[in-house]
Amino acid sequence: MKTKLANLFLLGTLILASCSKNDDEIFFEIPNEVQTQDFIWRGFNTWYFWKDEQSILDDSKLNNPENYISFLKDYNNPVSLFENILNPNDRFSFYSQDFRALTNFLQGITTDDGMVYRLYRLGFDNRIIVAVKYVIPNSSAAILGIKRGDLFGTVDGVVLNESNYQDLLSSSKISLQLNAIRYENEQWIDEQESITLVKTEGLTENPVFKDSIYTIDNQKIGYLVYNAFISNYEEELNQVFTEFKNNQVSSLILDLRYNSGGSTANAAILASMIYSNDTELLFAKQRWNSLWQGRFSDEALNENFRNQTLGGNNISSLGLSKIIIITESGTASASELLINGLTPYMDVVLVGDKTRGKNEFSLTLVDDAQSPDFPYLYRNNRESFINPNVQWGLQPIVGRFENSIGFSDFTEGFQPDIFYSEDPINLNVLGHTNEPLLARAIAQITGNSITMKSSTKNFEKIEFNTQGFLNLELR
Repeated sequence: MKTKLANLFLLGTLILASCSKNDDEIFFEIPNEVQTQDFIWRGFNTWYFWKDEQSILDDSKLNNPENYISFLKDYNNPVSLFENILNPNDRFSFYSQDFRALTNFLQGITTDDGMVYRLYRLGFDNRIIVAVKYVIPNSSAAILGIKRGDLFGTVDGVVLNESNYQDLLSSSKISLQLNAIRYENEQWIDEQESITLVKTEGLTENPVFKDSIYTIDNQKIGYLVYNAFISNYEEELNQVFTEFKNNQVSSLILDLRYNSGGSTANAAILASMIYSNDTELLFAKQRWNSLWQGRFSDEALNENFRNQTLGGNNISSLGLSKIIIITESGTASASELLINGLTPYMDVVLVGDKTRGKNEFSLTLVDDAQSPDFPYLYRNNRESFINPNVQWGLQPIVGRFENSIGFSDFTEGFQPDIFYSEDPINLNVLGHTNEPLLARAIAQITGNSITMKSSTKNFEKIEFNTQGFLNLELR
């Protein structure tokens, strides 16, 4: 069972303009019992966006090895050091005690049952219900026939409520027994029959979830549900846009309602497929901490539109002047980067709910202090160099993105032009033209009016705290 974690990891080539950080490192022997704490401190000291604002990360701590080690020993639990380092403005840094679980997660590979859901609190009591947003193909949930819009109110025989839902839905559990709940005649009815979901190790989610072409009022409308920015799927994404182009699609609805982020390079690729493959156009610009900002060349700091995928194939670009993007509160990070990066060039219309407001990006760090040019930066061809005593992986915020006109202040999220919040008892099928959000998006293209009931009033969405740890446990 999965909630979508807002995360963004930076991919692509970083080009140095001067010496590397390795030249400045001060190393001395660290006792085994605080090597994890040492990695956490050094990783944040090197890369953290708010490094200069956090006195705990002052470089002078390394001037006296004895005092530094004593400082580390004050944190018996590495988690407490991680938490004390965080800047008050940091909502998104997180960690895993298993770097492989972290890197797999960022590639869409998890141990999971395949049911992606949202939690709702019923307005009249403290009861919690699980509403299925979508199901990953070939998963336990898919095999059992669970589908979008299914509702569950009981887990392992216990009714979900305010005080128990986090423990009952913990992602560390291998299996979950679920009982459905249905809304009938303005009351909730619990089903007696239960189903058991079992997690599958190495479950892979293809982010290119659904694509369709609709002909409405003699207009060709493309529709794409894209659930994560993962570079491994760029060729498949390009194939979708090739189909759109071959079918003379003139309008596009991009559904990012369940997309919480991913690769920034992939966001630039998608932007190029939507708007332009002119490599002279600036899509976004990176802003790092004071240590790195001056060390990166302009080429490294600028993310331009692309004319080829990372695999070297020509990008199919639609060259649109307007796009409709479906959003909700979980739309974050690279999704918002795409919105912000396209806005200076084209008419971007948002349909749905306010986005998350994550204008920062992060990197994956491991205890590989000698990684060439970029200490602690994870590289899959250097796993043998990672300190065997430290299996942690960090995902700290390391910078912010601004668009071609310098705008980056969207920490409050992007407000929709057409507001609609998903109703758990009226979700409908993704891609069906009567699905409430898609219907509203289509109306923005055709100009036709729609008559649909408003969201149910007695539900409150519950947001998981996404800052914390991944074990794989997401909080």
